[in-house]
Amino acid sequence: MNVARPPVLLFGKLMASRAAEWSAEYETFVLESAADPLPEAIAARIEVVASGDHLPNAVVDALPALKLVACFSTGFSHIDLGHLQRRGIRLTTAAGINAHDVADHAVALLLAVWHRIPQADRKVREGGWREMADARPSLSGKRAGIVGLGRIGAGIASRLAAHEIEVTWLESS
Repeated sequence: MNVARPPVLLFGKLMASRAAEWSAEYETFVLESAADPLPEAIAARIEVVASGDHLPNAVVDALPALKLVACFSTGFSHIDLGHLQRRGIRLTTAAGINAHDVADHAVALLLAVWHRIPQADRKVREGGWREMADARPSLSGKRAGIVGLGRIGAGIASRLAAHEIEVTWLESS
């Protein structure tokens, strides 16, 4: 049985770089910028656009059958939601998709700075590792402040708690 693959427009360089991954399940079309041409015959078939956090209205307007914009980022600050709503086009986002990794990265950076890992690495590579042999104070019992306790902030807080760091937070507006 030959099942037609649904057509999907991949907009922007990030999505264009993923075209090979999508091509098994979707008939993929790539548009790296709004300035690139998209043949009318293809534009007329597109019901779904996969994008990063931006999608110009000109691209939306060139797709008469568009029903869904799948935004592969948490934010959509460069997508005109009102414009989509007026056309009855839905928007999805990947909210929270990378919160775990961002929290890991934030705590990894804190630990690297606290323990002077970049400086120690440089000294070891230069042969001066003994110069960095002084003891560092523990993070246990220290206090950290987090602005906003959303998915990322909560993830950071739980990781810091594992290091016995007191966490306070400030609501972001």
